[in-house]
Amino acid sequence: MYDYCMEDLLVQFRIPRVYGPRLRVAANVAGISATAWLRQVVMRRLDQENPIAVRAWTLPEKAANRHASVRDVQRQLPKLFLAPVEQVSATQRTFQVFRKEEGGMRRWTVSELRAHDVDWFADLPGYRFVLAGGSVWRPVVPMEMDRGDGPALEVTMQLEKP
Repeated sequence: MYDYCMEDLLVQFRIPRVYGPRLRVAANVAGISATAWLRQVVMRRLDQENPIAVRAWTLPEKAANRHASVRDVQRQLPKLFLAPVEQVSATQRTFQVFRKEEGGMRRWTVSELRAHDVDWFADLPGYRFVLAGGSVWRPVVPMEMDRGDGPALEVTMQLEKP
């Protein structure tokens, strides 16, 4: 399960020779190596088709600093699910925020969060996200993005406690 860092998996494959020049051009335009470009394409495609949703809870900042509070909140049913969108650095990730409904998972949008007067969204800097497994994340940058499948809240977070 995705907690706070990803395990590496070595994948090797061959591509037809005709794709080599196109791959090099795409990687050069992005300013990264061909391997890094391919990795981003594969991960983006997998995330779009099969997002990994991690159970998450919110706690006020002071409560998130107490081990007992973090442990206790994980005994409750999660109200949020986070799907990783991008790994910004070793300790920073961007997540899409979901909620569970009868028909499955549904993305939160900023307008829905405001309409429902969700406490953690109203005071985002004062809250921490606790992910399944106990890691604590501090929200840094909230934004609404549309990646081609409708608007969704994305939050870039900084790992505080692994």
